[in-house]
Amino acid sequence: MDGEVVRSLYRMLYRGAKRLDAAPASKALLRLPCTDRYDFSKSMWVDIPHLDSELDKDGKRKETADQLASRHLSSILGGGLLYRPQTSACKVLREAFRHPVSEPEKLGLRIDTGFVAMRVMSTVLSVADSVLQKPPVELHEVADSSTNNPIWCKTTGADLEVGSVLVAHPLVGGIFGRKLILLYDYEAERGASGLVINGPVTAEIALDNLLSTKPSKKDAETRRLDVYNGGPVMSRTERQGSTRKTPVRLNVLHTHGDLRGAQPVCPGLFVNFKREDAYDKYMQGELKAEDLMIIQGYAGWGPNQLEGELRQHTWFASKVEGVPLLIQDRLRRERENEEEKKQSGAGFVELSAMNDAEEMPWQKVLKGLGGEYAEMW
Repeated sequence: MDGEVVRSLYRMLYRGAKRLDAAPASKALLRLPCTDRYDFSKSMWVDIPHLDSELDKDGKRKETADQLASRHLSSILGGGLLYRPQTSACKVLREAFRHPVSEPEKLGLRIDTGFVAMRVMSTVLSVADSVLQKPPVELHEVADSSTNNPIWCKTTGADLEVGSVLVAHPLVGGIFGRKLILLYDYEAERGASGLVINGPVTAEIALDNLLSTKPSKKDAETRRLDVYNGGPVMSRTERQGSTRKTPVRLNVLHTHGDLRGAQPVCPGLFVNFKREDAYDKYMQGELKAEDLMIIQGYAGWGPNQLEGELRQHTWFASKVEGVPLLIQDRLRRERENEEEKKQSGAGFVELSAMNDAEEMPWQKVLKGLGGEYAEMW
């Protein structure tokens, strides 16, 4: 009787696994709870303690079934807490049921584990059916006009370097939800720093204040540029609930590598410069305001913290050829929103247009990664 239950469970689970494999966005909804956390005081990852409780025999078997189901789910997730392509749910299921068992206790454990897996799978598929039914969206390729080639991307696993782009997992929420982070400083033993390159506009700055304190004969005195949020570190002038002032860090991404103080980040893109040089080039007409992406704040990680988040699959580390094109497209879309705001006379633009301007670069990189990544947005 128990053997027939196991076979029926397998058939039902296999049908569900086929649905998951056919829709990678559904697998992206799978997740496991955190088992460790980063301790900043020790600059290391530490296990999260779990309280043990007294359980009877049936309760102990149920707990074991939960743990066993979590282990198989971890195999689907590639060893992380969130799903990273490309793992077949059907393959993991076949491996889990590959060896027949006859002992009543092991057979009962397999049945309990199967029911736990059915509950998880049914929940995920139900959520997927309700939230992933979206109309097709045309993703206009950001292309280099000289070659007409779309942006090329590839995942780099756990390999990180200056210029790596971190792509947030679709389940990541909060300030990093659907964000791209460009690493401009990295060393495993020291930590990492990066800039969100598709964040929202949070402030404005006078171009004259950005480039120089010299009196300007051009429009630099009155020209104001958008300032984008680049991360939570050093991004506010005051701490919430306190009158204590905290410094704000402004970084400027640009394509002018001949400026003194320009730090290379990736091919064709640099961060910061000597203000005097930038001012002179602007006055000579060699530097345009549209060439600059001004970013307030940054994202920071302690020693080996980012590596742990990669193991959890919070981020997909990627190499992206064409980051300057992504940034130019982000700036262009914001200018279009500003123009629409002026023409409408309403003083605002539709929220969907604002979200598109922020999310489109993230979607394009996922699409550029190809395979299951292209279907996870």
